[in-house]
Amino acid sequence: MKRHEESEKIEVTCPFCGKKRLTSKKAYVKRGGKLSDQVYSSPDRSCAQKQKLLSAEHKNKISESLKGYSQTEFHVQHKSEYMQSHPEAWQNNITIKGDVLSEEHKRKISETQRKKSQ
Repeated sequence: MKRHEESEKIEVTCPFCGKKRLTSKKAYVKRGGKLSDQVYSSPDRSCAQKQKLLSAEHKNKISESLKGYSQTEFHVQHKSEYMQSHPEAWQNNITIKGDVLSEEHKRKISETQRKKSQ
């Protein structure tokens, strides 16, 4: 059997969000799934993380580990160059990731923000 040989895929549904995805039978069984099931169910990794409850001690450890993080000079310079060459990404405090917002949508966001600040 070849190392990168395609294995048979099955459709798996996340029990938390209902999202469907394809996974290999081998990976499904390895994570504890049973192929005798009629509907294959396995949580997405992001949903599995959202369902975890963290203790106060654990949250404090995470908080402490993230404090004092400083970016390298290279990273700061790279961000600066990007912002200078892409002013649309930071003007009006609206970050563009994917779709460009219409003027109407921007107006609605603005109205909502004004209502929240009153």
